Amino acid sequence: MTFFMSVLLAVALGPVALVYLEGEQAEGWLLSHCVLGLVMLLLLPWLATHLRKREAGPVSSLLDPGVLSTAVLMGALLSGGLLAGAYCQNRYGMSGLAPVHLGLGYLLLVLLPVHLFGHAKDPLAAARRLFWIMLGAGALSIGVTAGLRATGGWSSRVIEGGPQASVETGESPFFPSQLETPHGQRYSVDSLTGDRDCAPCHQQIVEESSQGTHRFTGIDNEIVLTGYLPAQEARGLLAARFCASCHEPVALLSGKVTSDLPSLDSALTGHGTTCQVCHGIRSVNGAGGQVIEPPDKFGFSGSESRLGQWANRLLVRSFVERHRQEMSPPLLRESLHCSGCHNVNANEGFNGWGFFPLHNEFGNWANSMFARGLGTEGRQIACQDCHMFQVSGSTDPVAARKGGTHSSHRFLGANTFVALHYSTPEQLALTNAYLTGDLVREEIADLVEPGPVISVFIEAPDQVSPGQVLQLAIGLYNRAVGHAFPEGAIEVHDTWLEVTASELGGEPFYTSGGLDALERRDPDAYVLNATPVNRAGEEIFLTGGLAVAFSERTSIPSGHARSVRYSIPVPRDIEGPIQVRARLRYRRVDDAFRARMKSKMSAGDVPITDVADSSVLVPTGLEG
Repeated sequence: MTFFMSVLLAVALGPVALVYLEGEQAEGWLLSHCVLGLVMLLLLPWLATHLRKREAGPVSSLLDPGVLSTAVLMGALLSGGLLAGAYCQNRYGMSGLAPVHLGLGYLLLVLLPVHLFGHAKDPLAAARRLFWIMLGAGALSIGVTAGLRATGGWSSRVIEGGPQASVETGESPFFPSQLETPHGQRYSVDSLTGDRDCAPCHQQIVEESSQGTHRFTGIDNEIVLTGYLPAQEARGLLAARFCASCHEPVALLSGKVTSDLPSLDSALTGHGTTCQVCHGIRSVNGAGGQVIEPPDKFGFSGSESRLGQWANRLLVRSFVERHRQEMSPPLLRESLHCSGCHNVNANEGFNGWGFFPLHNEFGNWANSMFARGLGTEGRQIACQDCHMFQVSGSTDPVAARKGGTHSSHRFLGANTFVALHYSTPEQLALTNAYLTGDLVREEIADLVEPGPVISVFIEAPDQVSPGQVLQLAIGLYNRAVGHAFPEGAIEVHDTWLEVTASELGGEPFYTSGGLDALERRDPDAYVLNATPVNRAGEEIFLTGGLAVAFSERTSIPSGHARSVRYSIPVPRDIEGPIQVRARLRYRRVDDAFRARMKSKMSAGDVPITDVADSSVLVPTGLEG
């Protein structure tokens, strides 16, 4: 009797204890509540025997506290079993049972002492029994909880010992990057990785993320590695830590960047920007600095056993509000959230000289019409509105709160190289559609008209005679990019204007920006890029660890335009109208960068996207 009542009280006390416990303690107590509930099922035969004995006694009314307690217990076990089964299997239709289950548990706590004292002839003896029952219940709960935690289902995310100083500088293991943690602590690799742990609930999002550009930000991406090596040669370990803050954050946050990135253990690199890292950004300063604290993982996260996976799902669903708060801080929905890696500034520790803006997408956006507001209501369009547009027909749990949609985790932009060589045909097709304006983002379609992100206009004379010079002005208008285009590692992007002139229906008699037989771009074409220079004013290949400025920058800020003039000699034997065609073409890396890649790719291995295309007919006066 005492053992049965102790188990029963321990089960009933579970919800009460959870009010006062947090984190791992609450998770362990919840699992012990479930384990003891299973034990209670095993003890039901004893309860049936006990009831038969009581039925023969003087009290047999349905209002007897013992009978009521039994009915409430059956309801609690049934509702708890349905809830646990649904949560373990990721079914969401049973959530309404949670308050019922809790209510039955609280009712049991009231009925048990009433039943115990109601049948007692000696109140003092009943009180002693209640004391031993409570002591037994506490011992059972604590013992089962401790046993569960001893299974290794929980692991600390913080590496003991605190931050370690760099031998060269005496600074933290993150220096000279501007990445920080709340108290300078390092985190375990397990706490920073494990995107697949999210898949049981967020399968669609994890699948998108596995194909998206943030997955391939590490040195397993050959573009990243090729861009990093000159900085490594110039600045060594300082470059490794600076670059790792965005390209290998798992290695840096775990304090393991103690040598050049390619020399690190392969288990530390190639993770990209993981779910835990991105959702762990707690604050930023808008100038490349960010504070990261990965969200706590629930018990048995990453377990390979079926039982462990069930336990993990049960915990996540049971504490889903805590999960939402940790994974979705308010900053996550703001453009500022992206600035840590998309507003990167070199500092003296990195280049040995001082401040120099490397990537400035956030700064461009902050000065754009997208940040100031569009439409009659002046609605701001954040980075997430464009690059994490809403995916309709979603089956993700968040879709229930967002009208059947979830935010895309493909992080579409202009990275066609990653889409072709590391991701999927679907990612490449969507990236191209994103650039050309064929991908309609419904939530901002009323503010940004569908169409190419850059518009091409041709200003030509009303007529030109054979033998004369055709004077053209080609306009490029950045109408739908919230920052400059191109942006990022602009010095290696290959964005150029191709202009051709031909007699209508004939072969071009003039070409600027064409490709040769090996698909290499005309070196005299008009390009949108930037040229980095070192302290001596010499042009260098990459910003690396030596650049201090750009000698020329021709990218187009958001809402701005550029005009390029062409003087085209018209052959004397032309008769029909002249067709002028202008195309803005984009390739992720230029020929110079590609030549430095270890894989020795040909120009044809780097896809070309025609961002925009325009043409006009110029009469010669000889038609018809």
